[in-house]
Amino acid sequence: MKWAPLVALAALGLVAGCGKGNFSQKANESKLNVFRYSIIPSPTSLDPGMVQDGDTIDAIQQTFEGLVGWGIDNKPTPILAEKWEVSPDGKTYTFTIKKDLKFSSGNPVTAEDFKACIERNCEKSFSSPTAETYLSDIVGVREKVSGKATEIEGIKVVDPLTLTITIDKPRPYFLGKLTYPIAFVFDRKALANSGKEMRDVKEMIGTGPYLLTKFVPEQVLEFKANKDYHGGAPKIDGIQRPVVKDAAQRLQMFRNGELDLVQLERQDLKGVDDDAKLKPQLKLFNRPAMW
Repeated sequence: MKWAPLVALAALGLVAGCGKGNFSQKANESKLNVFRYSIIPSPTSLDPGMVQDGDTIDAIQQTFEGLVGWGIDNKPTPILAEKWEVSPDGKTYTFTIKKDLKFSSGNPVTAEDFKACIERNCEKSFSSPTAETYLSDIVGVREKVSGKATEIEGIKVVDPLTLTITIDKPRPYFLGKLTYPIAFVFDRKALANSGKEMRDVKEMIGTGPYLLTKFVPEQVLEFKANKDYHGGAPKIDGIQRPVVKDAAQRLQMFRNGELDLVQLERQDLKGVDDDAKLKPQLKLFNRPAMW
């Protein structure tokens, strides 16, 4: 994992917060209290088991979370896990899940949910493009992905709030892999068919600070605040992510006050730097990324 720089224009009054590489803790001065930030490619999937591109991952982290995430110290930090312990041989991780966690639907989050969600994502028939890449260190994942096993041997539910994950050999980077969406938890009761990819926003129920309320391919994603979020109610009421592929159009929308933050292309930097009105709004954000 490394820090990936994001050069952007941020509207004056936009207050930077800390978190898991997202903008859920920004304060916004707009009357609607909605943070508007374009997404460049239209997501091909919003299912944690299918998503691959960085921009979409950035978006769905508002709705879905996992046991761990990246902290500002460049190290894995607890998100839905209260803590974890590693066995002396470095192969078994015991996660204690936070008490009283709930999905935005109100359903409780248990260790069984993590096991079931990972196993669903590793089903041969589901054909996740990322399961083997990020989870194959876990004992039994390769067998599950290939259809040779019905469950993953290395994932055990000890009790409702305790989960163990055993990997094939000590790997210092393993926790980093669990920050990827393939290991996120979701409300299985909301799925129309657990073996099929999520396509309806009604199925996309997680534990994150925002609920996905609207997705129109090639147009927009919209989120509303989860007032019962375990990390505290978000400071803004909603997030709007219009799909804007053209860099010049994104910059013009920012000039027009239609966006609160816009990612800049290298070729735009000089023009912005020479613009007395825009230059004070030029910001460099660091966000965690794995490659």
